[in-house]
Amino acid sequence: MVDIRKPIVDRLVSEVPLTKQSCNGFDTFVYKNIPNILSELHPILCEHDTRSLSISFLKPTLKSPCTVEKNGDSRPVYPNECRLRGLTYGSPLYVDLRVTRTHMEKAEESILKDVYLGRVPVMVFSDLCYLKDPSTRVERGECTMDPGGYFIING
Repeated sequence: MVDIRKPIVDRLVSEVPLTKQSCNGFDTFVYKNIPNILSELHPILCEHDTRSLSISFLKPTLKSPCTVEKNGDSRPVYPNECRLRGLTYGSPLYVDLRVTRTHMEKAEESILKDVYLGRVPVMVFSDLCYLKDPSTRVERGECTMDPGGYFIING
């Protein structure tokens, strides 16, 4: 029996660079998997006597890559600076939190907007990367032969 998928897979492997496939996989993780993972989490529930508190994660948002300086200033950061300064090229992850407080069968709900959850490393030349456009790479200190598709962790 002939596998009709073989020519399609062969063409994909020969025509789409491995680093592009890596970047596409990372983009899927960022834009589909992170929201799916957070939406499937059960609410955090704390109960005591007649009171309870429930916390649910909503609307994850990954901002552009940035660094926070020692004086507290936050500013954009590029891959080359991360390499030179020993930084991680990453983006902050924010979520909205739904907080439900219940006391004596009476529930009160509130939404906390843009709560910082942590940092996610950004794959170089992925959609989140400032340098996804090849025409801007050289002026930001990148080599023209750099294929991307990797992470910069602590430089």
